[in-house]
Amino acid sequence: MEQPEWPDSGAVALAGTLSILAQSKKVQAHLSDKWGAERLESILAMMRTGTLQGTLGDDIHDFFLDEIENEAQTAWNGSLSGPDGADDPYPVDINEYEGVYFVKDLEGDPIGYFLDIKDAKSYVDANWCGDVREDIE
Repeated sequence: MEQPEWPDSGAVALAGTLSILAQSKKVQAHLSDKWGAERLESILAMMRTGTLQGTLGDDIHDFFLDEIENEAQTAWNGSLSGPDGADDPYPVDINEYEGVYFVKDLEGDPIGYFLDIKDAKSYVDANWCGDVREDIE
């Protein structure tokens, strides 16, 4: 997942999300299903420290890259006006998975992670100069 280029974006690396994810019963159930209940506590201990080690750590890292993007729900959506006010605005979404947020940009690529929706919205406003409006259904 792409990390925002500006330093005060509020974005964190995947390691910065692990302690939040470790608290989720849904995440715990998915981890237990994938690696077994007998390994769950050691996995959660790694996550609480924010350090994934060894082959298992690499597997967990890859698991979360997919899990967060594929299982996230839309928390906010907006539109960026097309060039010269074109009728087809570009979608900009903020998705959330168990307390972890990321922005889906114009090409659909995920950007983040953010631990607060406010930080994700601030990134959207700063990156697209406030030209994004919230879609209201």
